[in-house]
Amino acid sequence: IPRSFLAGQPQERSAKPQHQCSTTAVGAIVMSLPSGPLDPEGNAMPRTLADHFLANDGLATSSDLAAFGLTPSTIRTRRRNGFLIRKGPQLYALAGHPETARQRIRLALLRVETGSASHRTAGHLLGFDTFSPLRGKVELVIAGSRNLKVADVTIHRTNRLDECDLTEVDGLRCTSAARTIIDLSALCTEKTL
Repeated sequence: IPRSFLAGQPQERSAKPQHQCSTTAVGAIVMSLPSGPLDPEGNAMPRTLADHFLANDGLATSSDLAAFGLTPSTIRTRRRNGFLIRKGPQLYALAGHPETARQRIRLALLRVETGSASHRTAGHLLGFDTFSPLRGKVELVIAGSRNLKVADVTIHRTNRLDECDLTEVDGLRCTSAARTIIDLSALCTEKTL
């Protein structure tokens, strides 16, 4: 991994080919070393962008990457070299980062910026036993009648979504426990609730 990648600094161009790691190695380097990620030669790299990926389930937006100094050209190079995987318009995952339920939920929330995790997904985040582990599509709720379609996401619409209906669990927006139970009552049996 080029040292400058996780430091968030654009890499200088050189005529010689760059070293490439497998996507598994990239994720292992970032995920397994609590003292800080190392490049293939064992040199310590700055943690700023690595910290971002770790805190955000391996995901970043183009804006996030730009904040760390990566230009659109650098992002394209990182994709071509296998360090970044495009997950949607201006959304990227760090290659090799484990794909988890949290990552799926965060990705859905990034795709639908006005959405909040709801129904079974909120039940999963809130620790309702019936909904762990998360199965199926991620469910989000949005206020209003806007008709959105997003792959692998079920979007529920509501006329009213007040601040008291929302909470945050480990940095992920979702409906409150009370709102989640009300939403689930339309989908689940009394026994499940």
